[in-house]
Amino acid sequence: MTRKGNIQWLLGELPGWVGQGVLTPEQAESLRRHYRSAQPAAGRGWLLTLFAILGAVLIGFGIILLLAHNWEQISRPVRAGMSLALLLFGQVMAGRAVVRQAAAAGLREASSAFLMLVAGASLALIAQTYHVAADMESFILTWMLLGLPLVYTHRAVLPAVFYLAGVSSWSLMALETCGPTGYWLLIALLLPFLWARIREDRYQARAALLLWGLAVSLLILSGVITGEQEDEYLLLMFSLLLASFYLADALWLEGAPTAWQRPTKLLGAGGIVIMAFILSFEWEAGRLSFQEYAAFVGGGLSGVLLGVCLPLLYLATAGRAVLGGRGGRMVFGVFPLLVWIGVLAGQGRGWLIANGYLFGLGLFLLVSGARQRQLGKTNGGMLILGALIIIRFFDSDLSFVAKGIVFILLGLGFLGANWIMLRRKGGAP
Repeated sequence: MTRKGNIQWLLGELPGWVGQGVLTPEQAESLRRHYRSAQPAAGRGWLLTLFAILGAVLIGFGIILLLAHNWEQISRPVRAGMSLALLLFGQVMAGRAVVRQAAAAGLREASSAFLMLVAGASLALIAQTYHVAADMESFILTWMLLGLPLVYTHRAVLPAVFYLAGVSSWSLMALETCGPTGYWLLIALLLPFLWARIREDRYQARAALLLWGLAVSLLILSGVITGEQEDEYLLLMFSLLLASFYLADALWLEGAPTAWQRPTKLLGAGGIVIMAFILSFEWEAGRLSFQEYAAFVGGGLSGVLLGVCLPLLYLATAGRAVLGGRGGRMVFGVFPLLVWIGVLAGQGRGWLIANGYLFGLGLFLLVSGARQRQLGKTNGGMLILGALIIIRFFDSDLSFVAKGIVFILLGLGFLGANWIMLRRKGGAP
């Protein structure tokens, strides 16, 4: 393991050591600050990669726009020749990056992204020139399958993100005609690359970008697929997916140096809070019988993945979090169980569970953040409690004066908590 890998491992173990009493929160924070400052800065290399990618994308779009502007005045043979020449140029640039094994990541990313864009443009231009009958679904699917090899030949993340966006768009358009099975199979084609990137270095910015694309795609498509069923299924599967995201972060991504490199935590925690607030207004879902759930599971690949594999994933991540000394994570991880109780309780009681959960979550984050001197967690808890109080006050018949006083008290609470936390962090008595 490299020095960077050792540091990342150490940072990932600190929360567990604090939970087991090996270290105090203050000692863990001191170690975290020391080793994060000791890590080599990789910002310049990633910035160069980003500019190379941006330049390639802008050039690709610029060429497409120039061709589109004068397209009607160009003869068919010239149109076809220009389309193929554009594709050949992109292929040559991408081929050089493959031949040069020691090529920088920026060159591989830029050349493969450019080739994937011009491949789609060439397909569209040839189809338009010779009036090839093809609908948007067929075009996107063909484009994505042609671009997928670039992900593996160039070990490039940006074509993989393009692929995820294209596959998700195709699945949404073809859901009624082809069903959801095609989406899962197309996603499976990308999983070996994702696994390789995570094994190489899960804390890389490129791996984080790929995880963002995959997580967002799974959230959208799982919601659409499950949304075809009754509301009870949507609530259960969405809560399980969000909780699994959040708990998986505790197991594999807790040592990431920045928050944006932990997409599953941000999406999981944010999604659970938003979902709980929505349910706190009105819970229209009724009871869910075992026979209905069994029928959903037996309805095809989506039923097995969402109805069997997803609950097993949730139980596995929850069990590992608790046994690994990260039981505090279950403050978010317990949400699917509460949703299940609300569904079993039937209509009219779920909103009480959602309100109680939000109050408990906000209070837990506030207290634990104050004890651990974590300003972000403290503010998060106060934000949840403040939003819950404000929403319930708008639902009530109190006067404007009473509501104004509550707003002032909440604002003073925020300012006071931040002032105290900042004094503690600064070492003031």
